[in-house]
Amino acid sequence: MSTRLATVRDFLARLKKVLIPTAAALLLAACASTAPSPPATWEGLELRSSSQDGALYVRPDFRAPRYRTVVIDPLAVAPDKDWMPVRDVRTGVVIARHPASTEELLYIEDRLGAALRETFVRELAAGGYRVLDRPQDDTLRVSCGLANVNIDTPASGMGRLREDDSMTLVADLYDGLSGQLVARIIDTKKGKWGMLETPNSVVTNRAFQQVVRDWSGRLRSALDTVNDPLSRAKGRDGVLARAQD
Repeated sequence: MSTRLATVRDFLARLKKVLIPTAAALLLAACASTAPSPPATWEGLELRSSSQDGALYVRPDFRAPRYRTVVIDPLAVAPDKDWMPVRDVRTGVVIARHPASTEELLYIEDRLGAALRETFVRELAAGGYRVLDRPQDDTLRVSCGLANVNIDTPASGMGRLREDDSMTLVADLYDGLSGQLVARIIDTKKGKWGMLETPNSVVTNRAFQQVVRDWSGRLRSALDTVNDPLSRAKGRDGVLARAQD
């Protein structure tokens, strides 16, 4: 497992104290005008937008180059803490309820990560961004994780439907050369997306594919915001927070 993937997975594990109330606020915001707001600041980042499509945080005083290229790190996946597959995730064979092994998590990350990357690359290309393997002077590095992933797992091989599945995208955007965190996307989705213990059923699920397309558009929009000094300096109410750019 790569060092960066391990770092992102560790970050997802440490994130819960902030992520859970933030995700809950974003979900409630789609249903009620009096819903609690997500935190206004986060690790030096400031909230720029929040809606049913999630929240975007940016570092307002960072003198960023104009990013035209992107490096996408491998996806990290942190299942819900109570998730217990009944199949061997790699083979699909029913065995018994068990904690997911590192090898099974890597398999899930590989399958879901490939789906996200393919769609991200297509959407970024439509916005004029090139995806590279190594950073250049104009590169933004994107590290994505899926946190609190709760996708249907049957109690037995016969299958059993639950309530809507849920998962939260956390995408950190770093300056490719300095490693400075410049933006963060957070977005929680709910739906029916197949079974996590058979990752191919998730990847081929139309509702999941739509979620990935939504996130791809969100990522492209975030890059456009980072590239716009005025957007980085504006607060939630549209008023300039700083004028250093």
